Amino acid sequence: MRLSALLSPFLLASFAAAAAALTKDNSNLSKGTGATHTVIVAPAQGVLRFVPFAVNASVGDTVLFVWNANNHAVSKVSSLEICNKASDALSASGEHDAPFTFTQVVNDTNPMLFYAGTPSNCQKGIFGIVNPPSGYMLSTFAAQTMGFAFSNSPDKTAMAAYTNTLTSSNDKAATWGQNIDLAALPGWSHALVMENIMYTHSFLRANPGTLKDDGSVDLSSNALDMILRRAASSSTLSARAATRAAASPPSSASPKGDAPRRKSNGGAASADLE
Repeated sequence: MRLSALLSPFLLASFAAAAAALTKDNSNLSKGTGATHTVIVAPAQGVLRFVPFAVNASVGDTVLFVWNANNHAVSKVSSLEICNKASDALSASGEHDAPFTFTQVVNDTNPMLFYAGTPSNCQKGIFGIVNPPSGYMLSTFAAQTMGFAFSNSPDKTAMAAYTNTLTSSNDKAATWGQNIDLAALPGWSHALVMENIMYTHSFLRANPGTLKDDGSVDLSSNALDMILRRAASSSTLSARAATRAAASPPSSASPKGDAPRRKSNGGAASADLE
């Protein structure tokens, strides 16, 4: 399993559809009196995640779901039993393609779960939490249980190690979501919750400007514009590098048996090993 290949579509996804949705006239959407928290629904086609996976919101705040891929639906959960659709019709978006937006106003600070209503997607990990239960002093919080939950999964253990390496220089990104308490969530979801936390860590490492000092993730239109500019710059640099590589003549191989060639580089010697 190539972990970089697993994470790259998530980290390098184009948020053009999401940015387009945010610039549309959304005056017909329900909106609270407080802050707006943006959640991206699937950062790329086939990437079954909400970004961010969890948000903390106050009464009167609005959670704005923004589609960045096709064939997705968002539904509020009727209880903490994930993938259990609420009976309130206003809590379900129906299936839509990007660009599309859907809002939910926060009426209390109790944990509220939401999931992708497209069949089987929720069980694959595309769910999230508003006001997740938390507590660093509990034995069931995410950071405490991650090692045990992944002990029988070499892939997930490797994913955790890879994510830790990515975020080693960014403490805020590395600790995001680790105080989420898993006790109130069904056991089958614990590993998926921790996968979502790791995916968010990786996203925050790739896009550090989206993580605010209070630990919240800013995916407003300005933040998405910044991500798009960075992606465009990265694509331009990659294209230039590819052009230079194509224009460079192939290096000639040393005759068989020759010693490696050594070149002077400002007083430092380097060897060209075949």
